[in-house]
Amino acid sequence: MVAAHREFADRINELVFTVEFYESLLAQTDRGGLLDVAAQAIARRVPGARLVIFLLAGDAFELHCLDDQSPIQPQPDGLEQFFTPEAVRRISRANWICSVEDMIDMGLNAPGQVLSRVSAAAVPLGRYSPGLGFLLLYRAAETPLRPVELQTLAHICPGLSRALAACRRHPPTTQPAS
Repeated sequence: MVAAHREFADRINELVFTVEFYESLLAQTDRGGLLDVAAQAIARRVPGARLVIFLLAGDAFELHCLDDQSPIQPQPDGLEQFFTPEAVRRISRANWICSVEDMIDMGLNAPGQVLSRVSAAAVPLGRYSPGLGFLLLYRAAETPLRPVELQTLAHICPGLSRALAACRRHPPTTQPAS
């Protein structure tokens, strides 16, 4: 009975998060603002995790993280530095939440000493659609990412993907100076 109550509470929390997440995206008209708002919401949902958003950009990719509306450079001690453009393409096109093992199979080339210190997962932005990118989340191995956290993110990613695609099709217009 207690386990059923916990599962019910988790589902209600997931629903509340999803609704609030989509409401927060409604006012965003540019990609940088959209990514920033999305990252803030995800950081609240998955506390203590580093979030890096990988976006495909032609034959390369861009990295975005919280409070940084422009592409970032990989952190010297961060997992994001070990991704090749091919690995990013493969993970972006996956139709499932990718574990560290999945990411290694797709081309992640991180040393074992780095991987042993983190709990990590990649959540593709466009499940069942052309790959746009993915969310990389990781935190200390002592506090592993929970399946309910990752599943919640998997549920919001298709909508986030559509919002990002809409921002690319309709760049913000600038008003002429008076």
